Amino acid sequence: IPSVDRPVNDFLVDHPYQAGQPMVIGGDSEEDLAPVINQLGPVPDWRTVPAAVWLAGFAVLMGYSLISLLRLRRKLVGAMPLEGEKNVRLADHIPSPFVLGVFRPRIYLPSGLPEGERDYILLHERTHIRRGDHILRALAWLALAAHWFNPLVWVMCRLMNRDMELACDEGVLRRFGEEARAGYAMTLIGMEEEKRVLLPLYNGFSKN
Repeated sequence: IPSVDRPVNDFLVDHPYQAGQPMVIGGDSEEDLAPVINQLGPVPDWRTVPAAVWLAGFAVLMGYSLISLLRLRRKLVGAMPLEGEKNVRLADHIPSPFVLGVFRPRIYLPSGLPEGERDYILLHERTHIRRGDHILRALAWLALAAHWFNPLVWVMCRLMNRDMELACDEGVLRRFGEEARAGYAMTLIGMEEEKRVLLPLYNGFSKN
């Protein structure tokens, strides 16, 4: 219907989304209506730029976590099982204890850790596993990677990590009693995390 086609085609030609896309429209008769020519491709959506920025931030955090985990794995080459303990390994190249893994978490201890401190640390790390902190930490990392632009999520992850450590410290003191407070405090002071950042699948022993 030429009387309808002409106004509609004129509207489309003048529409902002057609900016930079010349169109040729023929006469009023059906035979004279020419196809659209010289198409320059789809007009970019205004959401493309922020989506690209978000994706770049997400990729950077996920890439950083992958590289960090691969480096940590290399340090664990040659880790030996601790005699009499299940899922506990001794490693030469780590500065502090931690739990690694989600479905099959393992506790890794520095090889040079004094035996008198092992009971404190093993209970601390097993409390992490019993509470499911290794799973919550992985989920928190995914939330952080997806919402990297939100400073409140960074604060949330930081406070969550602190609360996890304090809860495990309380569990150790309840188990060993108040008389163990001084010894456990010295153990905390003697431990220094190599990386004080949130990584997936990883629960590090903290001085919080």
